[in-house]
Amino acid sequence: MRWVVETLNSTVDSEIAALPADMRARFVRLTELIEQLGFEALPRDSVKHLEDRLW
Repeated sequence: MRWVVETLNSTVDSEIAALPADMRARFVRLTELIEQLGFEALPRDSVKHLEDRLW
């Protein structure tokens, strides 16, 4: 299954753009991992399963 990471809206895009460079780079790296390999490829401390299909 191929994953697609999308943001909710332009407000979220603006908030991501306003992050410090190191945090933004981490975000980009993690989203690329999700898209390529899925959540299972992420470090344990990077994602949390809430319930059902909600992460």
